[in-house]
Amino acid sequence: MILQSTAVLIIIVGLIVLYVTEIIPMSISTIFTCFAMALCGIVPFSGIFAGFGSDMCMLVAGMMVVNATLFKTGAAVLLGRGINKFVGNSEKLFIAVIILLSAAVSAFLSNVATTALFLPIIDSVSKYSQGRILKKNTYMLLGISVVTGGILTMVGSPSQLLAQEVLLRTGCRPIDFFELGTLGLPRVALILLYYLTLGYWLQKKVFTFNESVSYDMDKYEEVISIDNKKIITSMTIMLFCIIGFVTQIWTGGTVALLGACLCILTRCISEKEAYRAISWSTIVILACDLCIASGIQTSGVGDIIAKAVIRILGDSPSNITITAVLVGFSAVMSNIMSQTATVAVLTPVGVSIALELNMDPTIAAMGIVGASTLSCCTPTATIPMVMTLPAGYRFTDYIKVGGPLAIMGYLLTVIVICWKI
Repeated sequence: MILQSTAVLIIIVGLIVLYVTEIIPMSISTIFTCFAMALCGIVPFSGIFAGFGSDMCMLVAGMMVVNATLFKTGAAVLLGRGINKFVGNSEKLFIAVIILLSAAVSAFLSNVATTALFLPIIDSVSKYSQGRILKKNTYMLLGISVVTGGILTMVGSPSQLLAQEVLLRTGCRPIDFFELGTLGLPRVALILLYYLTLGYWLQKKVFTFNESVSYDMDKYEEVISIDNKKIITSMTIMLFCIIGFVTQIWTGGTVALLGACLCILTRCISEKEAYRAISWSTIVILACDLCIASGIQTSGVGDIIAKAVIRILGDSPSNITITAVLVGFSAVMSNIMSQTATVAVLTPVGVSIALELNMDPTIAAMGIVGASTLSCCTPTATIPMVMTLPAGYRFTDYIKVGGPLAIMGYLLTVIVICWKI
């Protein structure tokens, strides 16, 4: 187990180096990482690419097709027009609207579904603004806002439900439905303030690459005037997907793929156009990340690090020290592992530490869940951040723009949790 844990740490460090240096494409780096884990016996060779058949990959791929359909039929253009009338060509006002709306929607809808809903709207507004509102200045903040908005309620993300289960199993007080909002609301306010000030300036300085071009707006303007039935059809399909995500009548992947199939069957988009709409590099990164996350969990590296933290804390640390360490550890791990995996590994440890040191375990669990949403320094830890990659970001862009926000978010989370104690 120790040898495997050491191997995982070395492999992850190597992956981060490849991401940062960009010697080879991110998708290829991720594939090689999966091979390395299999060669070290951490994951079986038969399971390296099992992630391609995961429900999450099907969800992302399906929603990419639905999003492209909204654009092809002109539905996204109509939605974009509505927002464009309100914000005009003010990029800062548009940023504020996207942050507040996406955070509010993600409090009740899944993070992936919320991201999928807003991406085509951003594309449409960007096209209509004649270069005044850029996708590269809004995609990343959308992913961050969606992930943070997911902790406004207990149903916004599966990670808090997992933490709740740990609390209930240990006989601790459960987290109230809106209790996480006391942490989530200040964080959303921080994101808004950051992207209207320092973050906005950083984006202008860091995002030096050209704006990515996804759609031919002139073509879709013509489509709008010719066939409004397809606009209604595509919007109905998106509404069906949203209802399916909320009610959870089927898995998210099933709902998204069915929606994609309906788009093709109703001739809103052709089969060839549907396949072209899928960002395959994004799918590869996501599928391989699932394998990497599995390797991290099965190797026990998280448990080993957590035990080391307990030894460092000593016999009688203060509540502030405990909070700072747990929140910091969760924030760092959430940029390497998935949000759910981070919460799964750390919550039992955090609850045990809190009980031993006479700290409220529910508050400790809230700190871990809240810090797990500080995964804005890498594009691969959470699916909404993966979905922002088509804007053309480099790995280092997330560190340069998301890093300062993560540090501020960490300090704010520690302050709020200490206040609640």
